[in-house]
Amino acid sequence: MEVLLVGNTDFITKQWIQHAFPQDHVVIAEREGTVDGNDRLRIVNMSDANALAETITTYEFDRIVFFSENLTPHSDRDGDLGALRRLLHAIRNRQTQMLMVSGPESEFTYPENADVRDTSKSLMSRASEELCLYYARTYRLEAKIIRCPYLSVAGSSRKVSCNAVT
Repeated sequence: MEVLLVGNTDFITKQWIQHAFPQDHVVIAEREGTVDGNDRLRIVNMSDANALAETITTYEFDRIVFFSENLTPHSDRDGDLGALRRLLHAIRNRQTQMLMVSGPESEFTYPENADVRDTSKSLMSRASEELCLYYARTYRLEAKIIRCPYLSVAGSSRKVSCNAVT
């Protein structure tokens, strides 16, 4: 099976890939700190829309996992919504399973008596989820969204800690 890991992949290690995808061929969209490749793991640069479309056509992925920027609590990277839209647009007519792993941001709101109810991050997170669901309905993609508590990358060993998946 061909699997693409894209988005906030900074926490991914070779050990995690071997555990999560023991029999699959995995492609990671290149980011700063991406693990080194091997025979079952390829690293590709998908910095622009043409590279993304070419990679999706070349590998014909069975599954795509999009890791949201809001999985890590202090992520300073923007463009999550745009990157997700480009990815969904590129796979819209393909037989691909899409998994979006999102952080808890979409549930964050201010107290009911506050002047403003939503945070800007919660609005963007919900917009990402709605965009994924829109493409799933419109183009009959098989898509699932998982909300996960924040991930923390600890030290140089890059271990992932996650208490529960909701």
